[in-house]
Amino acid sequence: MMKGPACIALAFFSAGTFACSPVHTLDVSFERDSAKVSGDELIKLANWAIDVQLKYPNLDRTSVGGLADADERQPRVLAQQRAESVKRLLVTLGLGRAPVDVDARLYKSHHLNGVPDNGRRVEIDFLPGCPHECPCQVK
Repeated sequence: MMKGPACIALAFFSAGTFACSPVHTLDVSFERDSAKVSGDELIKLANWAIDVQLKYPNLDRTSVGGLADADERQPRVLAQQRAESVKRLLVTLGLGRAPVDVDARLYKSHHLNGVPDNGRRVEIDFLPGCPHECPCQVK
């Protein structure tokens, strides 16, 4: 059996499938039925915003996705309020120099490994402008 050459070939041909992604993410958690960012989450968000701006002075885009559990009070409205709250903070913290996209949706629990999870959060994806750690496309 020729395991060695097959493993080498697989490693060689699959190396290109691991694309570099410069996206940096952060989750901001919320209390149940609330769109208010807690003090601890605000500090976490502020530190993260400072870090990404120091590392990447060129901004491309930030996406903010508000989530709410289906059993929370007015979950669709709440998800939107959470996203808008975080967007306002990001703009105040300097990330509004580039477009900030906002969306909101209901969260569907996955219960991975039998551990319940929740959707009481906002997911932030920050895409820096070039240069960054990935090869930039030159047009």
